[in-house]
Amino acid sequence: MTRRKQRLIGEVGSFVQQYARKAPRHGEPNDRGYNREIELLVQKMKPEELDEIINGTQESKPSTPTEVKIVAKSDQEVFIGMDSKGTCCVFVLEGQESLDLNQILHGVFDDSDGLFKHVDQVSTGHRMRIALELWGCSSHKAWNVLNSLNNPTAITVLPGIVVV
Repeated sequence: MTRRKQRLIGEVGSFVQQYARKAPRHGEPNDRGYNREIELLVQKMKPEELDEIINGTQESKPSTPTEVKIVAKSDQEVFIGMDSKGTCCVFVLEGQESLDLNQILHGVFDDSDGLFKHVDQVSTGHRMRIALELWGCSSHKAWNVLNSLNNPTAITVLPGIVVV
């Protein structure tokens, strides 16, 4: 996959998440910030191209499922997951579920089949849907993204996790 395509997938995924975010309960309903250039780009896309970006393609080779531990979470329900090699991903939950620190998720945490995934919570076997914001990155990069998504006012980190 080309760098341009990877960047486009990331930008559109971030746009979809920001655009779909519900307005705050007691705030201005139109305060949701998102990139207007990406909005125009998405509006001009063919439906098939947008579907491929959001859901992946049938030709995508399947990635190997892995386990990630929840090592950080914001009050805006944005999470950092870290695998056994120290590689991180940033995601948000779709729906009403919640996760706590130290919980383990099992699934594919890359863009091989789209940005929206179904993963399993290992301790309960519960299946949940997530939207990936970033994958295959360092803890430092993941921390920067976590701090920037949805303007968190509080972030909780698993003891012993060092962000460098």
